[in-house]
Amino acid sequence: MYYRISDAQIVYENCIDDYVLSNVELIFHLKGGLPHRLFSSRNGLLMEFLSVELPRPVRSRLWPNGCEFLGENRSWSFFTSAWIRSVLWQLNGVKKLMLSFRAPLEKQFKVPFGETYSFKRPLNVDVEGTKIDLSNSITIEILNGRIDELKREGEILSLKLSSGSGELQIRFATQKTAVDERAENLSYNRFLKEHASKNLSELENALAIFSLHTALSNWKDLGKAHAFAAGVNYSFPPRTYFRDSFWTCLSLLGVRADLVREQILALAGAVHDDGCPSGVMFLTDEEKMLLAQLKKEYPDLAAGVKYENDWWSGHHDSGFLFVLLVSKYVEKTQDVSILKERIDSDTVLEKILKVLNYAENFVEKDLFKKPHDCLDWADNVFRDGFVSYDAALHAAALREASKLLKMMNKREQGEFWESRYLSTRKKFNELLFDKRKGYFVDFIGSYVEDHLALDTVVSIIFDVADEDKARSTLLKMEKLLETRNNPSQPYGDWGVMAVWPHYKKRSHLFGKSAFPYRYHNGSCWPYLSSAYALAKLKYDLDHEYPLLSWWRYSLENGWVNLVEYYSPCYPRGSLHQAWSSFALAVMSQSR
Repeated sequence: MYYRISDAQIVYENCIDDYVLSNVELIFHLKGGLPHRLFSSRNGLLMEFLSVELPRPVRSRLWPNGCEFLGENRSWSFFTSAWIRSVLWQLNGVKKLMLSFRAPLEKQFKVPFGETYSFKRPLNVDVEGTKIDLSNSITIEILNGRIDELKREGEILSLKLSSGSGELQIRFATQKTAVDERAENLSYNRFLKEHASKNLSELENALAIFSLHTALSNWKDLGKAHAFAAGVNYSFPPRTYFRDSFWTCLSLLGVRADLVREQILALAGAVHDDGCPSGVMFLTDEEKMLLAQLKKEYPDLAAGVKYENDWWSGHHDSGFLFVLLVSKYVEKTQDVSILKERIDSDTVLEKILKVLNYAENFVEKDLFKKPHDCLDWADNVFRDGFVSYDAALHAAALREASKLLKMMNKREQGEFWESRYLSTRKKFNELLFDKRKGYFVDFIGSYVEDHLALDTVVSIIFDVADEDKARSTLLKMEKLLETRNNPSQPYGDWGVMAVWPHYKKRSHLFGKSAFPYRYHNGSCWPYLSSAYALAKLKYDLDHEYPLLSWWRYSLENGWVNLVEYYSPCYPRGSLHQAWSSFALAVMSQSR
């Protein structure tokens, strides 16, 4: 798909399929340049558009939280900002508009690997002049134009609008305070440009600005807290993840450290004596009652969701990433007061010690030994034993915790965990590096998975790997995982694969990862590609390919919102994925 970049705006000489606008509460999904669905992070699906009588546009111009579509003799634009709760739809050259939509007011509730339930609110429609209020959940306001007709059949509303001037303006809002969405969008984009690195190419500049936008506009009002959502497909029940927010926060430490601090405190409430979940849910009383009932009916669910607000309990990497995030925050801001913040009955520092003490239950031969489960980022793969990814994060967490303890004048405890780190790091490099292959293996467990896995790069960016082994591993990644250099995969140049070759044992795979080149079994993951780019940057190797290849491929496919993962032979993952914004952190260090 042909595109060009002008002042960080992406211009297509046709219409892209999907675009997402996102602010502190609303997610507005456009399809083919027209409204498709409108979500609230607090209340779920608000509106589902059924028909809009406009022709398919012939040109698209896209920028963060704004876009313009051009058709024959008419055009329309959408505007919002990360910090407001409304979206403006402006149409030019349109004297009459007919549209219909469904207002289900439906909030979905899903449990990990379980069924999806829904909570629905009764639909009440109040019209006052040019305002249509749907059950105090969403207001449609005609700012320029008039309502000629409104029909309702159950949840479906049909609307006829007209404007003598040929200009229509329609606002969708969950908050009754009036704002100027165009001015807010302009101000927001100025802010993004001010915080992007200087002296970048057009492609890099667009990536920097859209990355910062992706991180900031995933900061959501989740009902009982504000926290980072993971992406468009990871919103209900409202939740925030340990993993995703870790990588997201690293791009924001120099921009909005206050949000990172609030995120740490939100996560701290889910650091338990027996581990951390994948994410933290923010549930209504009704949702809590449903979850409690489901746990009584399904023992497997009770085992997998141990606490009321856990989203999928016991993920091994979550606690380590929590420790690393706190350390990164303190290092950047010098705000040691966060370590004394009390969440429930524990301080943040005590939460960190809980992470380390719980991990000791899994340590064997000085290394973290993962059980036979799928409880880390590769959650469609049963990895067991000494998994390089988890073991490296554990080692890094030991080191960073020891620094924080010494900072708080707990020198004896700090030295204890430092000694544990040194022995762990030594064993990691001895056991998990395959001298014959020249890289760190994926895992040594019920069998040895000695393919090359991109997630082992965490051992390099967190300085757990010895320098010679790190450089050797990076050179192997360059040769085997960068598709431009690997003629054994049949799809040409399309980015950096997560693994090569694919997993040996089908019995260790399920879901999307059961298929080669799909999900954890060989897709390209922008957050991991960016981590790999950072590692190459540390060793003065070419980092531009892993940093930019996925972005270039995305734009060629019309994915301007940062994508979660993709491969050339399967559908892409979610759009507007928060942790893909980690690219910005890499770019900030490369200049």
